[in-house]
Amino acid sequence: MPSIALYYPWRHFQEESSVKLALLTWDKLVRVRPPELTELWDNDTDLVRQLRSETDFLIETVPSKADLAAVTDAFRALLTTHGQEITGRFGLQAPIVYSHEDRQYRMAVSNNPFPENYEFSLYSDPANPLIGHELSDLLVSSDLARRVTGTGYREWISVRSPMGSAYMAALSDAIARHNMTSLVTDDPRMHRAVGALDRLPEMLLRDEPQPPGFEDADSAYLQVAIQAVLEPLNLLDLPLSKLIRFRDRYRAELAAFRIHLEEVSTELQAIAAVENLAVAHAHLESLYVRHTKPKLDDLRRALRALGVESTSGAMVLKIDANAAAGTILGAVAAAGGQLAVAGVATAIAVVPYVASRLMSRRQTIVGSPVAYLLAAERELGSTSLIRWRRH
Repeated sequence: MPSIALYYPWRHFQEESSVKLALLTWDKLVRVRPPELTELWDNDTDLVRQLRSETDFLIETVPSKADLAAVTDAFRALLTTHGQEITGRFGLQAPIVYSHEDRQYRMAVSNNPFPENYEFSLYSDPANPLIGHELSDLLVSSDLARRVTGTGYREWISVRSPMGSAYMAALSDAIARHNMTSLVTDDPRMHRAVGALDRLPEMLLRDEPQPPGFEDADSAYLQVAIQAVLEPLNLLDLPLSKLIRFRDRYRAELAAFRIHLEEVSTELQAIAAVENLAVAHAHLESLYVRHTKPKLDDLRRALRALGVESTSGAMVLKIDANAAAGTILGAVAAAGGQLAVAGVATAIAVVPYVASRLMSRRQTIVGSPVAYLLAAERELGSTSLIRWRRH
């Protein structure tokens, strides 16, 4: 499971809660955003701007020549084999009656440079294009695209929405393959990007729109686990600064949890193939209850056995008076029952006891693959949030 994700298909995120969840899931999040478009249309929310300014979590990139060439080759092969069918279905010259597919795959409002246009606009300016010149020419000559000039005299080509969505899925697939990243989206309306380079005929010629599904079952499972320990907390209620501090502190625990996911990789791969999103999510929840939750419960029990309370939003070590009674009472007796005199002796007896308990606690937590979830529960859970608001 790569620790870096590639966000697609938009330049701007659609859901702030998904950005916060991504912050708890990934080491870095890459998005494709040509810098000149950022200058013309920066529709980021205040939360995303804060994330950009205070962390190195977001990486912005543009497609490489290899990325664009891979997509060009895939579309050239598609048109060589299915050109007549594709043009008959998505050509622009004939009068267009916009279909359910056009509505489903319509561009997000925050990303559409031509809001009045029902088509899908692909940035083709020579500076940092999202679609190569060769493919642009091929689509225009095949009656599948038209050239458009927008704000700042930037160049775009306009295609039908299903074609645009399929293109961005294929481009994202190429970038992910070349950069060893997982694919994530907060807009399940769009075509799925995993394997899109090899699925263009299926994506564009199937009779029914592609059902939504998980791009990456591993990350979806991690997010189900996080939401389970935060339940019923809404991530939007958590201040971004708190999430940033948590993320920085528990990087090692997150890495350990990713290793834990390898134990259920076979089941996660099977769940990724489930087409119904609700059913797939139910499978993930069931897997969490069967596999990860018992480990989290075992960790809580082990800490309680060490005298550690971990459900109140902080780790509190409770001294077991019975366990230390012999040494404490012995110290008091040696001082002739005088507690003031016994204070030093008591400290000498109790400090090693406390230190050993703290060491045992640390070893127990470090040795658990689900320590990340316990940390999220105690530091980001509802009790912790209430305490934070009171302060």
